Amino acid sequence: MPFLNAKSIDEYAFGECRLLKSVSFPNVETIGNSAFAYCGSLTDVTLGAKPPELIGVPFTPLNLPKITFHIPHDADISAYADFFAELGVSNEKINKLSTPAKTPPAKINNRKRR
Repeated sequence: MPFLNAKSIDEYAFGECRLLKSVSFPNVETIGNSAFAYCGSLTDVTLGAKPPELIGVPFTPLNLPKITFHIPHDADISAYADFFAELGVSNEKINKLSTPAKTPPAKINNRKRR
């Protein structure tokens, strides 16, 4: 589900959206506490070139290991180092997109959207 113009994701914005599988926030600057709490189906999060500021704990520790984070091919991975360290995300859960894309494909109801 792409959110191209979103600058901020508020606390509990997607909390308990159990069927949410994929989100894209290329311009987000902040992610609030528990923004994705209990989103058990969430597996893909696409972010922009700059890592957003984390406010609190945006992801539930139980669903965080299932999530792969996608960042633009030209993003500086070192700029994301603190972001991923704060989340406790390992390198194998980070995917640098190989080609530029304004809106990467999003999985919605098990179908790819282009």
